[in-house]
Amino acid sequence: MLAPPRCVALATAIVLAVCSLAAAQGVPTISGEIRGRVVNAANKTPIGIATVDVTDSGAAALTAHASTDADGSFRIQGLRPGRYRVRILALGYTPRNLPPVEIGAASPSVDVGTVTLTAAAVVLQPLQVTGQKQNVELAPDRNIYVVRDMPTTRGGTALDVLRNVPAVDVDIDNVVSLRGNTGVVVQINGRDHQHRAEAERR
Repeated sequence: MLAPPRCVALATAIVLAVCSLAAAQGVPTISGEIRGRVVNAANKTPIGIATVDVTDSGAAALTAHASTDADGSFRIQGLRPGRYRVRILALGYTPRNLPPVEIGAASPSVDVGTVTLTAAAVVLQPLQVTGQKQNVELAPDRNIYVVRDMPTTRGGTALDVLRNVPAVDVDIDNVVSLRGNTGVVVQINGRDHQHRAEAERR
């Protein structure tokens, strides 16, 4: 008659032990959040293009990030208990680092309030463009060659210059031709030189 009670007591002890182990393993994990709102410091209008970066104080890598809504509000959820750094950035504004935020059992949800960003002045660096005039100008009725920088222009004759112009040929008789065509008018400084003798004199 005493055997059944012993079996019941043993079963009860096993059930209690299993229940205690389950309770220890099933401790709920705190899921914290950081929320707030970002506005322009000058006119208090919301900034809907800001990025909020959250980094664990004990880690170098980014923990979480979010973008502000059209009204400037943001909410970052799923944070474990710990101490976090919050940095807010927006194009055209000076980045801002907030004081460290503590997530814990006593304060799982932290509201950083309204964060103001100051517009950053965009400074454009002066740009200097240096160009060089083309030595050849092609037109339907003429080709213009700028020869002032050629070495032959220093102390040489007009024919010496022509011998160094692309597509222009001067034969041993000082006949000037352009791509084999002798029926051309050569102008030097805007003046016609149709005869080789005149070209030689100049």
